[in-house]
Amino acid sequence: MANAKRGRPTKFGRASRVVALTLPEDVLSTLRHVHPDPARAIVKLVEGSGDTTHGRPDRKPLAELVNVGSRRSLIVVDRWAFQNLPAVSLIPISEDRAFLAFEKGKDSGVLELELIDRLEKPAVNRAQHAALKELRTCLRECRLDPAVKFLFKSILILERDSRRSSPQAQSPAVS
Repeated sequence: MANAKRGRPTKFGRASRVVALTLPEDVLSTLRHVHPDPARAIVKLVEGSGDTTHGRPDRKPLAELVNVGSRRSLIVVDRWAFQNLPAVSLIPISEDRAFLAFEKGKDSGVLELELIDRLEKPAVNRAQHAALKELRTCLRECRLDPAVKFLFKSILILERDSRRSSPQAQSPAVS
């Protein structure tokens, strides 16, 4: 591979440059709610602003159905746009995507009502409003589709405590 580029890969998958900004603490705090990295938060806000002239055409939806079998789908969302959703846990499946796992005793109706309540709050900024609306639309379309039924299943998540794991620890074999 003579043409392989060396060094760090591009942060956003396209040309970018370092820019120094001085921002008020309250703005930085708000950006952290969008994404822990301020640069990624700013890019998310700009890409989600509705300005299609400069937005990326390959932008993933904030909420979508992803097929996981011939007849089954999961609701997959942008991890950073939907932090602190009531009634659900976000189960990460990539750096920026997660699927929804409902807390015990909760269902899509509870989530949909919570989304409606949040959409009416004046404290919700434009990017958050767009994200919440997109998820609500996804849930509503599924609920109204007579060919779709919601199945609630439990999932098992194994999380290794990095403080207690030794470097020699191996995953147990499964047969």
